[in-house]
Amino acid sequence: MSRRTALRVAGGASIAAGLARPRAAQAADITLAIWTCFPELLPWYQAVGEDYTKTHPNVKFSFLGSSAREAEQKITVAGAWALIRIKGQTVSTAR
Repeated sequence: MSRRTALRVAGGASIAAGLARPRAAQAADITLAIWTCFPELLPWYQAVGEDYTKTHPNVKFSFLGSSAREAEQKITVAGAWALIRIKGQTVSTAR
């Protein structure tokens, strides 16, 4: 086999090896919940979320807008529910 033929075979083998690599795993779908105590900002949040989803199709958003008092109550209930789900593990936000 000539040197030229050997180089062609080696080049073809390396191209084939590069094409045969497994593809990277696709990112899992993600849904982010956006809570705000300023319901008048919901249209802005939704527009920003839609723009982000255009470039990151695996990311979706859900939005909840309520008054400050309602948001406080919902966050308290959500926090208590999270503690119940953890089943006895201590959760602290203090640093």
